[in-house]
Amino acid sequence: MPLAGPPVPSHLVGQSFVKCAFDKLKEYRKSVFLIDESTNKQYTYENVLQMSTSIAVKLQKLGIRENVVVSSLIDNNVEAISFQLGLWFSGGTSNPVNHFQTSAEVRANIMISRPAIIFCGNQYLSMVEESIKNIGWDITIITKHKEPQYLSFDELLNEDVSKFSVTIDDPANHIPVVLFTSGTTGVPKAVKIKDSTMIVFPTAASLDKSTRTLLTSPMFWVSNCFVITKTIFCNKTFILPTQTDAEGLLKCIDKLKPGFWFTSSSPLLEMCLLPNLHEYDTSSIKYIFMGGSFTSTDHKHLICKKVFNNRNILLSGYGSTEVGIVSQNFKELPVNTRMYEGVGQISHGVTLKIVDLTSGKELGPGEDGEICVKSHCFMAGYMNKDLENTELDSEGWWHMGDIGHYDESGYLYFTSRLKEIMKFRGVQIAPAELEKILYKHPDVIEACVVGMQHDIDGEWPTAFVIKQSNSSLTEKELCKLVEENVADSKRLRGGVHFVSSLPKNAVGKVVRKELLKSCNT
Repeated sequence: MPLAGPPVPSHLVGQSFVKCAFDKLKEYRKSVFLIDESTNKQYTYENVLQMSTSIAVKLQKLGIRENVVVSSLIDNNVEAISFQLGLWFSGGTSNPVNHFQTSAEVRANIMISRPAIIFCGNQYLSMVEESIKNIGWDITIITKHKEPQYLSFDELLNEDVSKFSVTIDDPANHIPVVLFTSGTTGVPKAVKIKDSTMIVFPTAASLDKSTRTLLTSPMFWVSNCFVITKTIFCNKTFILPTQTDAEGLLKCIDKLKPGFWFTSSSPLLEMCLLPNLHEYDTSSIKYIFMGGSFTSTDHKHLICKKVFNNRNILLSGYGSTEVGIVSQNFKELPVNTRMYEGVGQISHGVTLKIVDLTSGKELGPGEDGEICVKSHCFMAGYMNKDLENTELDSEGWWHMGDIGHYDESGYLYFTSRLKEIMKFRGVQIAPAELEKILYKHPDVIEACVVGMQHDIDGEWPTAFVIKQSNSSLTEKELCKLVEENVADSKRLRGGVHFVSSLPKNAVGKVVRKELLKSCNT
């Protein structure tokens, strides 16, 4: 019997997310919308409403209407957020692009999303210009600061907004956002996110104990949309940090006292390594919602102990760009419970089942299989790409490509990515199982296990480990630790490589194929 989360609140069904966001800006106009640490400047909801409304009018004059795509390559700042809101109010579709890519990769993205306009930070202008050479259609470029041949952000702010109103003619088929997947298991795909998905975001993760949200998710992450939507609908304040390295974030937390933060575990683990961590006050943080990649229980314990003075404030979740938030912890869980190891209960509008990897038969509690989902937040599809029947089956179940199980209480547990499974002489081995054991050693900060190719055995589990500075931990000790906790087939036959860092993509996920290259050459 599939698990079902709570229904989507009836007052949200059929509503236009864009219209609701516009109304919230007007309703909360006197509240502080954003604090920019770099300038110490505050912006009210009214300030941002004025800017975004003028931008909407200008964009409509430039030909933007419902579902016309506008791409952006820009860092988090008040201009970027105001532009995105203005684009939404115009009816257009926002397509933030990963600016950490090469020009060729950006061009490949643009060829899929086919924007009419690109808004970019000036530091990314040369990349944009290179990316659109001989592109085949006209693209208007808008820059954050004035450039001789292009429109600038300030030139969007002089429109008459007295008669402006948000009109979305067809909310059911409106696409506010197109986001590219992280591409960890293949070529990035352009996901069309529906209006009805965005309107559900405010139902996730409580902000009751917090008035300020630390915003570190780049514009091209789905969590950025989640945080912006959640914060606006709840009348909260954004904090934009000057720096996003571990110590820079600690300085910002100490100074501006945010209460909520959506982040991956990476910056939190980096904080654990800082010798001067004790100098910073993190007591203002009431909730941290962790996403992007799976975080082990041992890492949760380490983060809570070292960064937050043993306060249990971490909320785990699970989902994807295609289906939204599948599960989440709606409240803090006692650290000594089995549920603390999981990724939460099923979210609003989601139905989930676990199926056997071979037969496709539905499995029960405690049985590992592939996670399959039906969701109110399911995407409108990919741009210029048909869905494969291996992803969406004939009964409408979306196959997540992840292995996991649920318990009798309805809590979901993540085991491993299906494509990361190794095989030793036909025996399937989940990297996460071995990584969990490695994390039991107090000197292990981060670990990743991949399969080193072997002519006879297939693959040998091989570990890449970041250990505590000044640690005397040896390869032999870790191999013995794993050997004592697993069957013979799962031993670290490929050994342990101690490294100073692990390769990660812009979403903070370890790029396993880079590690595979290093151990298979």
